[in-house]
Amino acid sequence: MPEVKPTRENIIALVEPVLEAQGLDLVDLEFARMGSRWLVRIYMDREGGVTLQDCSDMSRLIGDILDVNDLPPGPYNLEVSSPGLDRPLKREKDFIKYKGMQARSGSGRSWTARGISRASWPVLSRRAAGNSLSSRQTGRSFAFPWIKF
Repeated sequence: MPEVKPTRENIIALVEPVLEAQGLDLVDLEFARMGSRWLVRIYMDREGGVTLQDCSDMSRLIGDILDVNDLPPGPYNLEVSSPGLDRPLKREKDFIKYKGMQARSGSGRSWTARGISRASWPVLSRRAAGNSLSSRQTGRSFAFPWIKF
């Protein structure tokens, strides 16, 4: 079997179909080198939520798939969990799913780059139309061209 470069995209290509076959969505996947080991952290969800048993079952199944494909090569830690209540909104479908709900800016970095300090933008709510997020506190809004509501 030819060696596959250990990338986040290669791991997603292996993991996402397995999760989908079980009625689960891949919310996020973190992949990084941690000293002499790799870290593969998978966040999954489904309508109605994820149980501890779901996490346990998927951990075993995904671990077997990663081992068979020797991806990542060498020792790794696999963590499989729900994204929790403070889940990040990263994909377009995340924004669509939580349309109309409030969200907090988790990284001041992106907002500060637009001239807004984190302190002045603590709570965001998505508008019903368009592709913008707005602050109820300040009344300011910013467009995100990749978000289509």
